[in-house]
Amino acid sequence: MSAGGRIDLIGDREVKRRLKHIARELPRSIRGITYGAAVIVRKEARANLRNKVLHIRGGTLIDSVAIEQTKPEEALVGTALVYGPVHEFGAIIKAKTAKVLAWVVGIRRPRSAQGWRAARAAGKARYAKQVTIPKRPWLGPAFESAVPKIRKFVAGRIEKILDRR
Repeated sequence: MSAGGRIDLIGDREVKRRLKHIARELPRSIRGITYGAAVIVRKEARANLRNKVLHIRGGTLIDSVAIEQTKPEEALVGTALVYGPVHEFGAIIKAKTAKVLAWVVGIRRPRSAQGWRAARAAGKARYAKQVTIPKRPWLGPAFESAVPKIRKFVAGRIEKILDRR
């Protein structure tokens, strides 16, 4: 036996007792482990939106990033807002019923024809047949950066389950 080493031998009954404990505890813990991993991804996604993707006005997209746990071992992280995927994947917006798209910069959107004329005269009105919104990925990179944290989190939770007696 080497100096400083220690070996614990567990009896047959103790091994069976621990295995039963693990078999009982692990399925109960899977839901919590999955949700905890999804929380890590959601936190990363919100940080990406806050720091890298958006010029924040109201924070609606950031606040909408949510978790839906579909199975004990599966959770979805994302948003129900239509412009969440637009930022993630990019989009081309085309006029459907009008000849052009119209918007204003630096002022509130006019509510009347007179307001639009004033905006045009002030050089604040913009027009285009289509607008291309570039990709600004926030969810995919969030998952990628969360993977090491998720691995550490899951390993820690499983270790706690194994250590409980």
